[in-house]
Amino acid sequence: MQEENYKIYLHNPPHLFLPNTKYFITGATYLKRPFFATENSKEKLFNSIKMGCEKYHWVLEDWVILDNHYHLMLNAPCSADTLSKMFNEIHRFTAIWLKKNILELKEEKRIFYNYWDSCITYEKSYWARLNYIYLIP
Repeated sequence: MQEENYKIYLHNPPHLFLPNTKYFITGATYLKRPFFATENSKEKLFNSIKMGCEKYHWVLEDWVILDNHYHLMLNAPCSADTLSKMFNEIHRFTAIWLKKNILELKEEKRIFYNYWDSCITYEKSYWARLNYIYLIP
């Protein structure tokens, strides 16, 4: 039996962190603006996600990056509580790159709104979210 680890954040529901478990992640841009409309910006976000996953030992299994949000299916490492730190870094590094390399975004105060995670605890939920990733575009 896996040990359950809950983290409670101000103004957010508790987050369940389980090692070696799949997570569905959704991240969105601030005010749903199309900051990822170009292939270069999508590629930078994807590379930041890959680097974050490598650094924190998460496995990126499936993904879609749209103009104003993204969806990911990840597999957690032995310590799933690194998720928030990983996404803080992914968002920070991607936002810095966007502001430096896309002139129209230079003065933007915020690039990302937030991300949401769902710990997948049963098979039907996994398949529903996986279909969502592949059928959305």
